[in-house]
Amino acid sequence: MATSHRNPANLRVVLESPSGTRSYVVTPFSVLDPAEYAKTGFYIDLTSTNAFLDERAQGVWTLEVTDMTEPRTTAALQNFKLRILGH
Repeated sequence: MATSHRNPANLRVVLESPSGTRSYVVTPFSVLDPAEYAKTGFYIDLTSTNAFLDERAQGVWTLEVTDMTEPRTTAALQNFKLRILGH
């Protein structure tokens, strides 16, 4: 996930599966240093999770990004990729 948000530590990121299961993949008020991302933008690899164990991958997945301190802040979600592995 990459965003132009000026203070990524304020972001909460929730991934929702087609069946409605929600997983908080980035929690707000973390130790992310905004100065580190000021020039290059914020980028994070969303790590693996077992929250969606035994669910089907087919369907619409939703990524919800919320600024928990400044809801009127304008920023862009530059991109995100979702790679699903299973057996």
